[in-house]
Amino acid sequence: GVKGTVQAIRLFTTTVTTTDKQTIYIPNNTISTSIINNYSAADKRRCSWKISVAYGDDYDMIREAMMRIMRRDKRVLDDPAMYSAVVIEARAWVLNADYWDVLDSVMEAFYKELPDHGAHFPFPQLDVHLSKED
Repeated sequence: GVKGTVQAIRLFTTTVTTTDKQTIYIPNNTISTSIINNYSAADKRRCSWKISVAYGDDYDMIREAMMRIMRRDKRVLDDPAMYSAVVIEARAWVLNADYWDVLDSVMEAFYKELPDHGAHFPFPQLDVHLSKED
């Protein structure tokens, strides 16, 4: 249940720093019997953004705007095979050290710029249909 960057592995504990700068000490006996997802071992990591847009918005225009926004960020690695979009889910490879900054800055750019390309971000709503009985 802990996510962060491993700072040290010692005889009895492993020290992890979380994204909000908490230092967590995990007993190694816990780690030795658990699954470990190591997100910091590789030099690259894929960012993924899921953007909800309203029904009727121009999918192709929004998708192309998202691609331009990602390509404009110099931290997004320039490899066309690494771009994809599924149901307007955008993905890009970045250096592991840039992951959180890119994730936040590109999301902000999507939010600010996609409305200029016809996107309408839906909000939770409930449609109620009433009928009058005779």
